[in-house]
Amino acid sequence: MIINIRNIVQVAVILLFVSSTLFAQGWDYTKFEGTQISISQGVSKDNTEGKWNDGKLKNISKNLFKTESFDSTSVIDSVIETFYDGNKVKHTYTYDSNNNWILYLIENWDGSQWVNDRRYIYTYDSNGNNTFELIEIWYENEWLNRSRYSYVYDSKSNITTYLFEYWSENQWEMDWRYTYVYDSDGNLTSELFGSWDWGSDQWNVMRITFNYDSNGNMIYQLFENLYENQWINYWQNTFTYDSSGNRTFELSEYWDDNQWVNNDRSTYTYDSNGNRISYLQESTDGSQLVNNLRNTYSYDSYGNMTLRLREDWVDSQWLIISKYTYTYDYNGDKTSYLNERWSGTQWKPMVRITYAYDSNDNITSSYIEVWDDVQLVNEMRYTYTYDSNGDMISCLSEEWDGSQWILRDNFMSFYDSFGRYYEFLTSEISVYYSPITDVTETEMNVSEYSLSQNYPNPFNPSTKIEYRIQKTEFVSLKVYDVLGREVSTLVNKEQKPGNYEIKFDASNLSSGLYFYKIATNGFMQTKKMLLLR
Repeated sequence: MIINIRNIVQVAVILLFVSSTLFAQGWDYTKFEGTQISISQGVSKDNTEGKWNDGKLKNISKNLFKTESFDSTSVIDSVIETFYDGNKVKHTYTYDSNNNWILYLIENWDGSQWVNDRRYIYTYDSNGNNTFELIEIWYENEWLNRSRYSYVYDSKSNITTYLFEYWSENQWEMDWRYTYVYDSDGNLTSELFGSWDWGSDQWNVMRITFNYDSNGNMIYQLFENLYENQWINYWQNTFTYDSSGNRTFELSEYWDDNQWVNNDRSTYTYDSNGNRISYLQESTDGSQLVNNLRNTYSYDSYGNMTLRLREDWVDSQWLIISKYTYTYDYNGDKTSYLNERWSGTQWKPMVRITYAYDSNDNITSSYIEVWDDVQLVNEMRYTYTYDSNGDMISCLSEEWDGSQWILRDNFMSFYDSFGRYYEFLTSEISVYYSPITDVTETEMNVSEYSLSQNYPNPFNPSTKIEYRIQKTEFVSLKVYDVLGREVSTLVNKEQKPGNYEIKFDASNLSSGLYFYKIATNGFMQTKKMLLLR
């Protein structure tokens, strides 16, 4: 089993730039409550541009952070965090027969024993969708209610209602809720968010409406607020796409004095492989849209980005600001990242990150250096170890104090073999596993299920995927890119027992590594495939 390398790698990059912001906001990822996320974040901001990065909205199912899963014979039993000051926290997970969490327990080490801190209790419907989450805290030797989340789904497992309540004065009080509506293709068409105002005993409501073209690309978003029982315009976004489904244009406008006013406009261009090669952003100066910034990109023959150059519009001309250079190994894994700033006469390195991997393609270290006005010097490093199954068993975060490496609390994250996302703010994590047969209520006979390696592989532009299912049940077979974004749905229906073969046509996709995942009520597996043009 191979850990999701790129997601782990990205954490080290992100840490330098966002951890200070998160600390300032008081975030604590080891103790966050529930999954407080809007479904519209399925079109989350692009890290490169700060713009929406996907033209399609998809439903959020039982695991909002889930992107992919891998063939595995074990699940995570517990994770122990060790902080730089020596304090420890233990996270223990209990599963049902489908390997869904049913209990998540957090304990603190008091120097002699583990002491309860809080726990999360989950329930699911017959389709495996998370329907309920209860959070309790340990106080004076008993469990007390703190908050709870309730979820409702339609027949296609699209989430339709999402309610958050907190416990106050011996009763549940509503805090906020989301309501979702979908079209027949599963595209989100309406999102209604309400927060409860206890002063007026009513919901403060915002509505987002989505429109799509015939290819399922989102072409319009409208944001409205409810005021005195009337919907008031707030914001709108308009999008256009090329024939391959790549977004080429975006216009954002806000409502002011009974009319729409331009806020910013973005234009994108792509090469013949669908790789973005330019991005132009224009912003309002108060009266019209003017140039603001632009990025240009270069790629290797496998579709990996090797260079991003940023320029800003200053005094009616484009000025070079920075560039980002990336290198990769033969597996397509990123081996280095270099951020440089243009001083006006030369490039000055700002941050360099170097990555190393083992023979199984698992990341073993990431080493971060920063510029001290003279040279690149040590800043941080992360070290990862794995067991014989390729499961990560430890991660260590250290910083350079000028003479030696010392422990330092920082953000660490990884995916388990079923695609669940874990994130901790600590110096060291130790991960412990249990065989699936030891923790499940009934043993799955996976020999009756199978997902074969695609053939041919590598391929261009199409390949065949074979699979076998044991019984009549709902089957999902989807393709994801290396960032976990869904790029194609191959199967999404109930099927009878038997062997199946399906063709995957990647004519509209760029070269690179992709994952295909099969999921039924009793079986999940993911494999890699490589598209080479």
